[in-house]
Amino acid sequence: MSGEEPQTEIPFQPHSKITASVEGPYGHESPYYLMYENIVFLAGGSGISPFVAILSDILHRLKEGKPCLTRNILLVWAMKKSNELPLLYTIGVESISPDLSNKLNLDIRTYVTRESVPLLEDG
Repeated sequence: MSGEEPQTEIPFQPHSKITASVEGPYGHESPYYLMYENIVFLAGGSGISPFVAILSDILHRLKEGKPCLTRNILLVWAMKKSNELPLLYTIGVESISPDLSNKLNLDIRTYVTRESVPLLEDG
């Protein structure tokens, strides 16, 4: 033996507890999303619109130093055709500065369900 500790396998725990709060979106009058450190957004097609507004608000608040607990965002967006992808550009993600990226971990995952390969001329 080389002096290494034997590895023990962690048994599968099917009854592990995950606590989650499922809310909204309710509109701009209720910024519920500012109260959570970790947020998961699930959107389909044009249902991305309220999340674009929320992401824009969070980015603006972080840039301005306004109150916002959010530090981690996972956005999962499924769409039929890739021609919907430009909707993401309205968020202004490209304007995230290095100091802002230290404050927010933004993970965007997109899924195109009705095309095998996006058309090159569509970008």
